[in-house]
Amino acid sequence: MDMELPFFYKNIRFEKMNFENFLLFRKEIKSEPMELLTCRPINNIKDEELGNHFNNLFNNRNNFIFTILNNADEIIGRASLFDYNSRNKTIEIGYFILKPFRRKGYGELVINGIKRFCFENLEINKIIAQTGSFNKSSIKLLEKCDFSKDGVLREHHEVHGELLDDFIYSILKREYHKENDTL
Repeated sequence: MDMELPFFYKNIRFEKMNFENFLLFRKEIKSEPMELLTCRPINNIKDEELGNHFNNLFNNRNNFIFTILNNADEIIGRASLFDYNSRNKTIEIGYFILKPFRRKGYGELVINGIKRFCFENLEINKIIAQTGSFNKSSIKLLEKCDFSKDGVLREHHEVHGELLDDFIYSILKREYHKENDTL
């Protein structure tokens, strides 16, 4: 995936994440219960292995991680595009807003910015998002951003020894264009 950066959406800027910001997010994410953030395996990477881990993440052409900044140049969060499928023209998104910036509308800006970027600049037909059934804020955010619930991954997300469901959401390019034709 080739993309021109930075790109802008309303009052936020998306930049390619650098190693310094990677370390900042690693510190911030460590303060949160990891099992609530992802259903994927949790890798406890040693500090001395971080450089190699960063290079492996960022040299994968099917993944991309953004640092997101507001107009005051404050880092407000990160977003990722991953599991790009060129055959089906699909990509999955992930997002994380830093605590001081939560519940201030940034999540909606981030998702809508990613939608616009993917549908208007990349050959993407569908954007996918997966979230835990317990993550009411993320569910509400995805639905507010016009994602449709596609299905349930039953007992897919381990939290404190209990297997909980994950929900799969998506939005299609034609739905995005229909939504933007009415604005």
